[in-house]
Amino acid sequence: LGLLNKSNEELILALQYAQKINLKNNRQHAISVIYSNRANYFMKSATAQDSVFDNIKKSLAEAEKISETDNSFLSRKYSLISYSYIMLANEYSKSGNQQLASNYYLKALEIHNTKPTPLVERVVLLSELGYFYNEQKQYDKAVKHAELGVILEKKASFPQLRRDLFETLSKSYLELHKTEDSKKYLSLFTALNDSISNIDKKAVDIALS
Repeated sequence: LGLLNKSNEELILALQYAQKINLKNNRQHAISVIYSNRANYFMKSATAQDSVFDNIKKSLAEAEKISETDNSFLSRKYSLISYSYIMLANEYSKSGNQQLASNYYLKALEIHNTKPTPLVERVVLLSELGYFYNEQKQYDKAVKHAELGVILEKKASFPQLRRDLFETLSKSYLELHKTEDSKKYLSLFTALNDSISNIDKKAVDIALS
């Protein structure tokens, strides 16, 4: 709705109440989510990057306090930790520190390879890695991660993610001079992108009718 300042006011209020939650895991999880959302708020409001990093690190610290004796919180804990790493990677990439960005992306990937996390979040990460390595002109790595993302996405079915993976593969294969593979994924990207656009247009038409 464009009410960024209002959203921050609500997050500050939410933090006050979250700190009163008695059950430790519930408290740490809630606080971590709030700090993560505040980091996103600062990203969108074009605030100094220090505020973004500060809230990401606070979110990460709270997530790491979640006890692993309660299996019901395991996936939520590592989902938050991985997401914090991805946000750090994105911010370091924006500031030009590609080595640190790569390190944090790979730390997130290690979480997904060794801990219980939602499948869709792993696909998101693989899509991010594909895009990142394509931008860094490391096309073999881009293809490796995007191809794995395509395989895993079939188990979850998220068309927007599949479209992004197809685009990365088309661009990376083109740079690797694998023209047929590039054409294959460009065709898949174009067809899926048109389909998604048509669905979005129909949704808007229905909303406005």
